[in-house]
Amino acid sequence: MLDCKRSYFSLDDEVKFINGAYMSPMLNEALKIGHEAMALKCQPNHLNKKHFFDHIIELKQLYAQLLHINDWQNVAIVPSVSYGMANAARAIKPNGKKNIVMPAEQFPSNYYIWEAYAKQHNIDIITVGAPDSNNRTADWNERILQAINQDTLLVTISNVHWADGTLFDLAAIRARLDKHGGLLVVDGTQSFGALPFDQQSIRADVLVASSYKWLMGPYSLGFCYYADHLCEGDPIEHSWLNRLNSEDFSGLVNYQPKYKPKAHRYDMGEASNFINVPLAIHGVKQLLEWTPDEIQEYCLDLSRESLSMLQDHGFQLADSDQRAHHLIGIRLQDGINLDSVKRVLDERKFVLSYRGNSIRVSPNVYNKESEMLELAHTMIDAINRNN
Repeated sequence: MLDCKRSYFSLDDEVKFINGAYMSPMLNEALKIGHEAMALKCQPNHLNKKHFFDHIIELKQLYAQLLHINDWQNVAIVPSVSYGMANAARAIKPNGKKNIVMPAEQFPSNYYIWEAYAKQHNIDIITVGAPDSNNRTADWNERILQAINQDTLLVTISNVHWADGTLFDLAAIRARLDKHGGLLVVDGTQSFGALPFDQQSIRADVLVASSYKWLMGPYSLGFCYYADHLCEGDPIEHSWLNRLNSEDFSGLVNYQPKYKPKAHRYDMGEASNFINVPLAIHGVKQLLEWTPDEIQEYCLDLSRESLSMLQDHGFQLADSDQRAHHLIGIRLQDGINLDSVKRVLDERKFVLSYRGNSIRVSPNVYNKESEMLELAHTMIDAINRNN
């Protein structure tokens, strides 16, 4: 069982940062690594081939290990979710299918590309809204399953909803897609690193995530996994690093028509980033030591009492088996003004996010149970002021 890891971070003690879904703090050790990387760039005579190639191979291998991906060569280094999705869209052919299914209010980086794709190929987007029911998670998952049919090209989805932590049943969605010959595209930005994920069982066709949230990495870096059948697409960018034998600097003027194997063709230009890649490597190594299973269990224990208190006082949130424990959407009772509650939370120096009509609470291993209890008492105090 993990204990609190606050000493691994340099968070300001004056605030209560419970907002990992917005952006994770970097680990303390990352500051040292970043300084070393900057110093290396200041003396480029020390840069060599290993800095161009070996580090990104190591990073891909670590991502593959974290998510139980069978072959690290199916992993590309990308700057963003939208970049990884754009390459996927170029590789996916409609094949006579007529619709794309997604949950409502999905994060924009996993919407705009499919909106453009649907217009280009004259197919429909089926957006599945959340039900207003007492069994919201199960009913929402059932609605998504019912929307999948023989005309479905793909389902594009996160395994937790970015606004409130709703858990989507990817195993059931995968089984339904297998029945109808559809593809599964997963944005794991709000879960990979904090929530266990097993690609061997889910068998997604595309997995993508930015590193700056739960993967404890830098901004402008992430990864995208492409299944074998998608590794022959035309990449949006043609980098010299992605071509066969690019390690031979002296032969680069002998233009190479062949790519390196599998997903290497989808690596972003300058994927070797000498500063960001070492930072990302350190983040994933730390997560492999802590493990997503233990992080999830820590977040559950951290928040059990405080969330129970909030439910007892009329706040609305899914039961613990229906949501992630690192990302919780807490909805206010009817008639309570969100802005007034936010003002009280700001006064008490809580750093949270607000998405739609939800207060998004997203703890991690740097948070303490005392912070979560103080949060609950403050929210209860705020609604009492409204009454």
